[in-house]
Amino acid sequence: MPLPPAGHSLTPGLYLAEHGDEWLEVTEHTVSWLDAEETLYRDPGSDTAYSLTSHLPMRLRQNGEAVEGDICHRRRRRRFVPAYEDARTLTPAQGRWRLAAGAVA
Repeated sequence: MPLPPAGHSLTPGLYLAEHGDEWLEVTEHTVSWLDAEETLYRDPGSDTAYSLTSHLPMRLRQNGEAVEGDICHRRRRRRFVPAYEDARTLTPAQGRWRLAAGAVA
């Protein structure tokens, strides 16, 4: 069975988690979440974009300016808002990024 064509209807750009310290970068065919890049595919029956990998499943959709959905194996709804090029919005993304020992993304 051939792969579906890569693509999605998400608005390209940099997004920050509305609550938390995660970031998401959307490009033409891919999404990078905390520096893990995945190709996305459009679900023909909805506006949902999904990945095909078993190690980092994603199901995302555009909701106004925000991108929402599930990332990784934990069923936890995430909401990312656009990161505008002003210091106020980018402040939460500045600094050193690391995952605490034993933490699950």
